[in-house]
Amino acid sequence: MAHKLAEQFSSVSDEKLAALAAGDKSALTALIIRFNSTVSALAAKLGASGGDFDDFLQEGVMGLLDAVKAYSPSGGASFRTFAAVCIRNRMLGLKTGDNPSVSLEDNMLCEGSEESPESIVVREEQERLLFKSVSQMLTATEWNVLKLYLRGLSYADIADRLGISGKSVDNAMQRARRKLKKSILEI
Repeated sequence: MAHKLAEQFSSVSDEKLAALAAGDKSALTALIIRFNSTVSALAAKLGASGGDFDDFLQEGVMGLLDAVKAYSPSGGASFRTFAAVCIRNRMLGLKTGDNPSVSLEDNMLCEGSEESPESIVVREEQERLLFKSVSQMLTATEWNVLKLYLRGLSYADIADRLGISGKSVDNAMQRARRKLKKSILEI
């Protein structure tokens, strides 16, 4: 099935596929397949220096999701360039313990100019559809933890905000990662 999906979107540009991925699970899966070698190569490189390959792989996929959410074609960079920055930063955050989401500097890399009101509306709708797709895979707790994590909150801040223990936050995040990874691998 993955091969058919990759073929279905083979003639679609990275930018168009990223836009489609915000609301179409098949397009998101095709994008993840397309970027699999990029994510795997960087995970292998960083994992060789004392990390767990699977953890880096999961962070790379989360970085790709960050890129889909934050990318703006009017910013001046290709989606591939922007995604590579997001993936790399996400993995480096795991390595250093920061676990960042897309940083302000990364967004500025691709912003270049102000977005038009129309592109803001389109981007926000794409984000809404992407989050809806991901939220349907997760429990309410997992989804709430993931949303706060993607906003850049630490595990301690998430625990305080949700009124749960740090261990519960960590467990919810691990379950969310496993579900997202399983969903990706099943395709």
